[in-house]
Amino acid sequence: MSFPVGAYCDGRQVGFARVVSDQIAIAYVADVFVDPDYRRMGIAAKMIDALHTHPELKRVKRWLLATADMQPLYRLHGYTDLDDMMMMRLDEDARNRDPLR
Repeated sequence: MSFPVGAYCDGRQVGFARVVSDQIAIAYVADVFVDPDYRRMGIAAKMIDALHTHPELKRVKRWLLATADMQPLYRLHGYTDLDDMMMMRLDEDARNRDPLR
């Protein structure tokens, strides 16, 4: 499944992020975009937080993403480097959370 989130300012979309996940084993952060005029305002961080706390993703243990330039942002959200582009976040508490259904 795909889980999109958007960021809006004055009725205008200024950010978009999306995760593709099976809702149990893995979530892949496929897209994170912020309008250049709205960067460095914490918008990407808020979208990542929204995805990490999404009720339908709360039992996902492994989060993956590829980025060429935003590693510092993702490190602040618990991701570690796997190589020069890939990063992973492990949520060890995921399996202890009650399922939605």
